[in-house]
This record gives sequence, structure tokens and C-alpha cells, in this order.
Amino acid sequence: MKDGEQNQTKSMVMTFYNYAQRRGRLLSAALAVTRASTPAFSALYIITALLLLFFWRGVLILYLAVPAAALVVGLSTRRLIRRKRPCTKYGLTTEYSIKSSFSCPSNHAVCTCAVSFACMYVNLWFGLAVLAAAVFSCMCRIFLALHYPSDIMVGYAIGGLVALVGYSIIPALL
Repeated sequence: MKDGEQNQTKSMVMTFYNYAQRRGRLLSAALAVTRASTPAFSALYIITALLLLFFWRGVLILYLAVPAAALVVGLSTRRLIRRKRPCTKYGLTTEYSIKSSFSCPSNHAVCTCAVSFACMYVNLWFGLAVLAAAVFSCMCRIFLALHYPSDIMVGYAIGGLVALVGYSIIPALL
């Protein structure tokens, strides 16, 4: 990346980070949403899978397989890109524990997008509501300097493309 682009990226990260730091309520809310979103999306996904098991078994395999495939693609892409998190790169403190030092693509964005599409496959309005919550939770990760906006966009692109293939092309082949 060129110096001008790096300065622009750092400026954008610092703008989001400092905005959240100056507004304590926003920082607290972003931290709470970030901490709660992964367990909440996991629980929602598992409960929906259990309902499908009892009421609509034919959909269950795709419902489970597509987000898993998206996660594998996302993790593989992350290992190729190896982009450091903004908080690590710029030495920013965050109250959220970081398990991986790499940020692109955002695994949270990959998974929540794929789960949103899985929910849309079951019911459009339910899936759209889950997608809105997913976008909100990913924005919180930008405010905490855990991800660049492009990490989130790449994550949504991967999750969306894998879901598109999984829910439109694969059933047509079967």
C-alpha cells in the first residue's frame, strides 16, 4: 500500500476509534454488542437448525453446510491476506480480547452474512432482520478498531458469494 493510502486508512480508523472513545455510551454499547453478538448469532443459528430438524429436514443440510463452507473460505482467505488488526497496527487499546492478530476478512462478517442468508433461505423477512442486526454488530467492531471497514466488506462479499452458490446453484444441480 502506498504512503498516501496508508495515511488515509489510518486517518479513517482513528476517526472511528476516537469518535467512539469520546462518546462513552457509544463505546460501552459497541463493546456490549461485540461481546454479545457472537453468542447471540450462534444461539439463533442453533435454534433455527433445531426447528428445521423437526419441521423441514430437507433444508437442514444446506442450512448447516453453507455457513460452514463460508467460514472455511473466510479462514483460508485470512491466512493468505495476513492483514494486522488496526488496534494492533496502530497501537490502540481496546477492552475487547483479540484471539487473532489478523483482521481481513472479518470472520464475524463472513459468518453473520452466511447465517443471514441461511435464515433468508428459510424465511425472507426473518433473514433480513438477522442481516440488519449483523450489519449493526459489524459496525461496532469498526468503532473498537478490531477491523477496517474493508475487512467487513470483504467478509460480507465472501459470506454472500458462498451463500449465493450454496442456496441457488447447488439445489439446481441436485
